Amino acid sequence: MTVLESSYVEHAPHLSLAVARAMQSTLAPPIKYKDASLEAYGRTIPREAVGGDLVDLVTSDGDVIAYVSDVSGHGVSAGVLMGMVKTAVRYGLMFGQGLPQLLEGINRVLPSVKEPNMYATFAGMRFDGASEMEYIVAGHLPLLHYRQTQKDIVRLSMEQFPVGLFPEADYLSGHVTCGPGDVFAMVTDGLVETADAWEEQFGLQRLESVLRDCAMRPLARIYDAALEAVSRHGKQLDDRSLMLVRVLG
Repeated sequence: MTVLESSYVEHAPHLSLAVARAMQSTLAPPIKYKDASLEAYGRTIPREAVGGDLVDLVTSDGDVIAYVSDVSGHGVSAGVLMGMVKTAVRYGLMFGQGLPQLLEGINRVLPSVKEPNMYATFAGMRFDGASEMEYIVAGHLPLLHYRQTQKDIVRLSMEQFPVGLFPEADYLSGHVTCGPGDVFAMVTDGLVETADAWEEQFGLQRLESVLRDCAMRPLARIYDAALEAVSRHGKQLDDRSLMLVRVLG
């Protein structure tokens, strides 16, 4: 083995880690957004250097689309598929696709470019400045809707297949009325399924309590409160992601 080859072998693990971290920071950076009608904040914390969770926000023709996706598996293979999902979402939105049409297109394409057992869950919201928000859920946890006027939380769920499993699956979206002060939360299972020493999961109810107690705080503070609560509850064994969106007016 030459000196050059020996040096490469010695430093290869560090190079791989650096590439993985660069990949993660490029594909899933923190989200911070604000305009006259809404604000958003979201982050994903991978279990490894690169993960399969994705938080993203896209503006298209005056609309704001925020979404969360969770790719099955861990590590680089999940991160690669996560990158494919992000590219496909942004490409579809560039051509003005609606949320159901968007997922149907991604669902037809993914099976031919991934391992057979892999798939991606998806939860997304579209805001167009009106008093209604369009949402879609595909194999994902419910969206949480904190209603400022009622001071309560509603779970928005739909029974639909995740993308990438069945190419012929159809998708539907729903609509919900929202107003100033309302906060929406999208979360991945790596956060709510965090278990304590007695194998009790953190669950949606605890996240709802944090959201209800902190609803008037800045979104970054709500995020921090949620992550602090789940970190106290149990050890991280999966990617953790949380996206928050507040209606301003």
